[in-house]
Amino acid sequence: MNLLPFALLPGLTAAICAAHDAMQDGVEFLRAHMPAQDRGTVTQERLVREVRLALAARSQFPWAAQVPWELYENNVLPYAVVNEPRDEWREQFHHLFAPLVSPCKTGREAALAIASRIQKTLNVRYSTERRVPHQGVKESLQSGKVSCTGQSILLICALRSVGIPARMAGVLTWNHVRGNHNWVEAWCDGEWKMLEYNEKDFNTPWVMSAISMLNPCKPENAIYATSWKKEPSGAFFL
Repeated sequence: MNLLPFALLPGLTAAICAAHDAMQDGVEFLRAHMPAQDRGTVTQERLVREVRLALAARSQFPWAAQVPWELYENNVLPYAVVNEPRDEWREQFHHLFAPLVSPCKTGREAALAIASRIQKTLNVRYSTERRVPHQGVKESLQSGKVSCTGQSILLICALRSVGIPARMAGVLTWNHVRGNHNWVEAWCDGEWKMLEYNEKDFNTPWVMSAISMLNPCKPENAIYATSWKKEPSGAFFL
């Protein structure tokens, strides 16, 4: 039997305890803020799998380890984005996107690598023929057709699978044309950055231009972002 040097045992014990605490905290956080629709259907075992995989990504990628825990908990651990079907996507997406970002040194590089190549990787494109705007990952992959909301869900899940905090943002209605839009915000280099599916850079020009024309005094022109943790306002992003 090979015995560990005695001097290493305290550090090893501390690491094991820290990992256990993070697992427990993560599961409790997901359950505490779980949408009402998921209670009774999303199991404890599912939550444990989600947190275990998210913590593995945090250990694997240098950018993930640098994210403050509260931010990681709220924007990487969640198994869903909005009210889409609760498909299990994390392990599949990790297998797809971890090799793609393995040469990257920063979260910024990794986020752009995923965003610019996600359409080719998944073979899913924007289409007005999609069944519903808020498709789950499984249906989007099977049909190959998504709305901007569906694109955002896929990109957020891909980013989260490699430990990059991500959330959906959007506007209820533009004030210069009919319609609305949802996009992604990825946390890298210490701040949130606007990012879209199949784009090579942050801050998609047409979206930024449209945002500049919004009237901040109108609630329907406000920009909202998702949060797993319930906000005091009680507002919901659906």
